[in-house]
Parts: sequence; structure tokens; C-alpha cells
Amino acid sequence: MQSLRGLDDEVTENTLHAAFLPFGTIRHVSLPLDVASNQHRGFAFVEFEEPGDAADAMDNMNGAELFGRVLRVNYTQPMQMRGRSTPAAVDVPERRRQDEREPANAMAELEAATSTGATS
Repeated sequence: MQSLRGLDDEVTENTLHAAFLPFGTIRHVSLPLDVASNQHRGFAFVEFEEPGDAADAMDNMNGAELFGRVLRVNYTQPMQMRGRSTPAAVDVPERRRQDEREPANAMAELEAATSTGATS
């Protein structure tokens, strides 16, 4: 399981699924929401079917950019969350300038997929 921290507000579960899918079969993506704002809390978890796929994803995605932020990908211990084990987290402290960001219009239709409300 991997944890992702510092995600841009525009990132959705579908965005993360698409970004991590090249490394193997994904069992689950979780993007916890803040109850008050109904926005994600800046971190997520990605769980792969195979541990080797998670290792490949961490090796390739740690330090990569997503929506103008540098990702931090770490292993995390699985925990029970609504009957499932949770995935990994990414941290994204560095931003590119606004004019260098990827167009968000391709991800607009994916916003509806953000639905997990778990706490960390």
C-alpha cells in the first residue's frame, strides 16, 4: 500500500487511478474528504494487487509531478476502512507556476468520482 501526500485540489480518484495504472492492477484508490468542505484533504492511498507493482509505482512516481506538484510516495501499513484495506500516500509540496500547469478540462468530468470520506 502506498500513501500520497500534498495533492492538488484538482486531483480525483480517477486521476490517481490513471496515473498509477501503468505499474499494475490497482485494487483500490482512496482520496479522503474533509467533512466540512467536502474537498479532499491533500493525500490519498493507492493499493495494488501485487506488492511488486506497488514497489515499481513508488520507484517511478516518488518525485514525479502531478498537476504541478512534486509527489511524495511512501509505503503505509494497511488498515481496515469500510471493509477494505487502504493503499499508499503521496506528498506534493512544490508547485509549478499557474501557467505551466496541465489543462484541467480533461479531469473535470472525473470530479464526480471523488467519494471517499475516511479519516486519517
